[in-house]
Amino acid sequence: KRRAGGPRLRAASFALCEQALAMTEPTVEELVADLRNGTSAHKSMALDALTYSTHRVGRTSIAIREAGGVLPLVALVRDGTSEQKNKAARLLSDSMSYDVVADTAIRDAGGIVPFVALVRDGLPEQKSTAVVALQKLANNEAGHVAIREAGAIAPLVALMRDGSPEQKVTVAGVLSHLARNDVTNAAIGEAGGIAPLVALVRDGSPGRKVLPDARWAATSALQNLARMHANGVAIRKAGGIPPIVALVRDGTQDQKDTAAGVLNILAWQEWGATNSVSIREAGGIPPLVALVR
Repeated sequence: KRRAGGPRLRAASFALCEQALAMTEPTVEELVADLRNGTSAHKSMALDALTYSTHRVGRTSIAIREAGGVLPLVALVRDGTSEQKNKAARLLSDSMSYDVVADTAIRDAGGIVPFVALVRDGLPEQKSTAVVALQKLANNEAGHVAIREAGAIAPLVALMRDGSPEQKVTVAGVLSHLARNDVTNAAIGEAGGIAPLVALVRDGSPGRKVLPDARWAATSALQNLARMHANGVAIRKAGGIPPIVALVRDGTQDQKDTAAGVLNILAWQEWGATNSVSIREAGGIPPLVALVR
């Protein structure tokens, strides 16, 4: 037989347990101090505690920044153990989802260089974590410049070419953001970034059922890159026009709209005479007309 008030008693007991746990938990300030001055074991435990707290309460990210935690986290991404590097990178990346000025704090603390080092030299999981962070850091002009100056373009293009399907989609997002800056746009083309993006538009991610829209991500990047004359030529020479036309014809609505945007840029810029012929020969006119209807 149930006792009256059982649910309320359980709720009160749970609240008391939570309160007792909170009284014994170290503060964010204490955990940041461990990140800065603790032993390697203490740093690892502090990383775990801060990660748990951030996932439970998003505003913990703000408290970490206000406690001076960004600098020691960046130091761990650069100099920590392999596990610490990945955990610190993920904590910094997650913080940008909760704290609107976290990207500025990370950039000012020199965080972009060690992220780029992970993309270039890290283990597969570290590369994935770092490229997600760079995608968030590439959301403004200052980020575009800092990422380019940190030498990120070549390792990003290499990961676009040789990475896992998930990594390729994320890198396409980073390159799409970076291509909004004219100097970085040109640098992506010079580093050979067009061909792997065209390959992703053409092939997508075969065999993967649960994955962000690979073709859309790559087409969006090509749309931004096509603003530069040399990249427009490179898209055509890489065989990019037929798969882009195929997206206008057979893709989702978002894919159709973005692919049509690429073709529009290719057809209207100063090199457009050759591209217009290529678009027509690839059967691009009927699907574009259908899209207008």
